[in-house]
Amino acid sequence: MNKCDLKIILIAASLLLMPNLSAAVGLSFSDNQVFSHGYINFRQTGPLYFTDYPFSRSGKRLVFQTSYRQLYDIRELTDNRAALALSLNSVDFGAAAAVFGKADYFQQMGISIFANYTRQAFTLGISAVYSNLSFNDNYDDISWSGVNTGIAYLKNDWLFFAAGRNLNRPRYYSGSDKLPIQLEVGTSYYSQSGLENQVKTLFTSDQKPSAELSQSFVFTDYASLDWSLVLRPVRIGAGVVLRKGYFEFDYNFSHHPVLGGTHTINLSICTTGKK
Repeated sequence: MNKCDLKIILIAASLLLMPNLSAAVGLSFSDNQVFSHGYINFRQTGPLYFTDYPFSRSGKRLVFQTSYRQLYDIRELTDNRAALALSLNSVDFGAAAAVFGKADYFQQMGISIFANYTRQAFTLGISAVYSNLSFNDNYDDISWSGVNTGIAYLKNDWLFFAAGRNLNRPRYYSGSDKLPIQLEVGTSYYSQSGLENQVKTLFTSDQKPSAELSQSFVFTDYASLDWSLVLRPVRIGAGVVLRKGYFEFDYNFSHHPVLGGTHTINLSICTTGKK
């Protein structure tokens, strides 16, 4: 066994055994550590974030989004996702799918459905996730399902939001401990100068709170830059978003102090029809 194999096994074990991560694996499509190390425009975001934040709005009639992510510069730890969202009047709904890891080591496959409803300044949403984790022929698969919900309130330039995850307290297998409920609350403020500030805090029953500070700088209608700082453990990320016509390209890099860097690439294709 070489050092790369050992590192992969240790990371896989941490995803299953560490309480603050185990609640997110399979039940989180935006990041295996819940926080996405990057600014999220909740007023108009892609459907890949709808599972974790079902109060999000697509901002368009129809949106398809796909992403590729490589964790900690390890080729075997790749994450491929795709999602489709449709907006009809005051309702957004859609589905997502994700494949994480490689079959030779461990592989996680998940599907999600989500929907939300907006009335005046409030948006209320719900998502359901099914996930299956397989190691190899020598071990049985692990499957579980989770339910998430979220609510947001928009007032002038301020957006206040909250999301609850694992509300049904799923188990990995019979006899295992129930996953803890996660509560994430936050706010974002958009200034007329094109700068948006965002603060998010995550609470779980068995972990100390964690927080994220993010900012987005909108230079033109076609480009913006963002960065974020995540606490516990301290991680920093930065990214760029490019928009043109039907397409939006998003690249983000985040760095873990022990495990190294994570690269994420998102591509969105959407109709131009505004709600």
